[in-house]
Amino acid sequence: INDIDWSPFRQLLTRSGQLTGRPSLYFSYPVHFSDVIPISDQEQLSTLAWACRAALDHILLYDFLLDSPQEFNRIVLLTSYAFQSEYIRVLSKIYNPESSFWSHQQKYERLSLRAIINEKLRQRDPFKDTSFDSYYIEATEKASFSKLVPIALAILHGNLDGSIVEILEKTTDLWNFAYQINDDVTDWKKDYTEKNISFPIAMALSE
Repeated sequence: INDIDWSPFRQLLTRSGQLTGRPSLYFSYPVHFSDVIPISDQEQLSTLAWACRAALDHILLYDFLLDSPQEFNRIVLLTSYAFQSEYIRVLSKIYNPESSFWSHQQKYERLSLRAIINEKLRQRDPFKDTSFDSYYIEATEKASFSKLVPIALAILHGNLDGSIVEILEKTTDLWNFAYQINDDVTDWKKDYTEKNISFPIAMALSE
């Protein structure tokens, strides 16, 4: 994976303004599960890593779209569509149309986009529901697309063992939730100033 020339993709991300500043994790994301679900085919791992990064930016751009000024909406929407087309094109080289992978892909993308939309709708009345459970659901669903990676690896490995997938999914949820908490707590002053009432802010003000 490290030998791949990622510069054209990075240039596209930079031009779109969506380079997140932490691409290295997602370029190699599938490898982090290799101890549990080993894949020896390096070309397949490279393809998954590429698709993972494109899928991530597809979701991030939708999120950005809802926050962006009106004049950027068309550019962002088209760029997001380009990333979606790219990751589907790449993954179709590995998974045939009948593969169970695609039902998981549709499920996780639907959950991610639903959570992004619900997060924006919640800003209209941020104090309506400040429960910890709602915070957990929103944070984990928003990042649920990342759970597709262990599923994708399990399908390639020929072993969709329910217990392994369940553990990997739960671990991914907890990591994503911890990341969201850290992000919200770190940015609380900025969010409060910009009147972006995150869950922790709403919880604190509701006490």
